[in-house]
Amino acid sequence: MSLFCRMILTQMLRRYLKLAPVVSDDLLQAAYHKSGHIVLAYSYGYSCHRVDLKEAENIDLHYKEDLMLVAGILSYSIDPCLFDNLPEFSRRKAAMVTGRLINMLCAGYLAQQKIVRGDHGIAEICDKLIENPPSSVARLRQFHETVFETAQDRTASKFFIQSIAGFLEIGSNWKQVDSLARHLLNAPGQTLDQHSIEKLLGRPNVTEMSFRASVITQLSELKSRKIMTSPLAIDSE
Repeated sequence: MSLFCRMILTQMLRRYLKLAPVVSDDLLQAAYHKSGHIVLAYSYGYSCHRVDLKEAENIDLHYKEDLMLVAGILSYSIDPCLFDNLPEFSRRKAAMVTGRLINMLCAGYLAQQKIVRGDHGIAEICDKLIENPPSSVARLRQFHETVFETAQDRTASKFFIQSIAGFLEIGSNWKQVDSLARHLLNAPGQTLDQHSIEKLLGRPNVTEMSFRASVITQLSELKSRKIMTSPLAIDSE
């Protein structure tokens, strides 16, 4: 039985006993969704200043040296001037950083679905993310297609999403997502600051190494079969 099902049964029992509900289903899913974003962001060397569970869009990620590049990528469809005026060395990283942004968004969605469906439904969710991605992912893919004049091959897209699913299946990584989500649900005001987040995550570099190792192995296999047709990739250097 998945964690989500166990929590639903707990909620039903508490209602039967006329006890106050622990947490709503929507908040439960939102907590894991946001935690998935944050844990993968730290694996890329980024950080999170603050996360508020009650506010739908409130994850204050800090992209460090990629901050202006991320701003240029996210604003490109409205006004390409910021991206176009970035230094050449920044624009050369655009494909890699776009890939990171897509992966972080997918990590949140997959973490949410993992508690709802368990591990058995992940393959179906991966296919849905390819065929009908959330609007935020679709916009990033459109940016990549516009700037680099190439779309990501479906096989490559599936590989990257499955890599994120594999990242979440690693015990130490899922433990971080689970711990962060549970603390967020129970935190005062359901808000965590950077100090609290990093205290829970411990040493993010350990997560990054395990993620990169699994990605590099699969990436080598894909390249050997010559099916990598797009520069949109997770940074594996």
